[in-house]
Amino acid sequence: MAHLGSEAAAYVDGQLPAPEMIAARHHLRECQSCRLAVMQQETLKIRMKHVNAPEPPHELLASLARLKDKGIEPESRWARLCRSAPARMTVALVSASAVVVAAAYMFGVSKEPAGDPVLPSVDDYALAFAGSEQSQTQAIMHTMSNTSLAELEAAGWPCPASLGTRFDRVDAALVDNDQVVDLTFSDGRQLLKLFEQSGALDVSGLDGFVPETIGRTEVWVRDGIPLIATWDADGVVFTVVTDASRDELAPVIAELPARESGEGPLDRVGNGLDRMTSWLSAA
Repeated sequence: MAHLGSEAAAYVDGQLPAPEMIAARHHLRECQSCRLAVMQQETLKIRMKHVNAPEPPHELLASLARLKDKGIEPESRWARLCRSAPARMTVALVSASAVVVAAAYMFGVSKEPAGDPVLPSVDDYALAFAGSEQSQTQAIMHTMSNTSLAELEAAGWPCPASLGTRFDRVDAALVDNDQVVDLTFSDGRQLLKLFEQSGALDVSGLDGFVPETIGRTEVWVRDGIPLIATWDADGVVFTVVTDASRDELAPVIAELPARESGEGPLDRVGNGLDRMTSWLSAA
């Protein structure tokens, strides 16, 4: 079977004929590029499912309702000027900007995370970390190509080349039936692994974890060696496993997506613009 291409969205929506669905499933087992395309469509579908259409303010509706009670007065010279073509163009530009800002403010609100509840396999991640730690003295090769990493980035999965002030990426892979992105970072002395999976963090099963705010990011932390922190943002669950200290972990988390606490109006508009831009890029 050829690559799914534009049929990836139809596959995710279950709209392909039965024979083609079966052929696509077999193809996805062997084709990494098509699996990435399907992951991108699934992420986009989860995000759009939880976006509500903006509603007009109640004050605007009340003002419009009162118009019928006002009498019609003779049109003034100022009114005629406002109806001129240059004035209408200026008003249109200002109105369009106001609509964009209003939409960004609405989409930037902190809501319940999108996606199905996910409980990270933190114990398995700790074992994977221990295995990586033992192999630090060996030359680590990139499991995924730069092209594959770029495709993951475009699909909304952060794959930075470095994190914090010291950690550089030394390995990248898809694990757990290609459902989890596994990124390994090192400064030559300490190790840090970042796991990413689609969904919303299920905090009910996080035994031994306590909620904390690191910088402006709300995370769940389990102390020990290794130190484990997990949180979610924009439909992705992030889990960091490291032997670095809390102070060294803070700049790492600061560079990753997060649902921030204590957001002001400008922060909310900025978050909304970021989300709208990412949706347009993914489309």
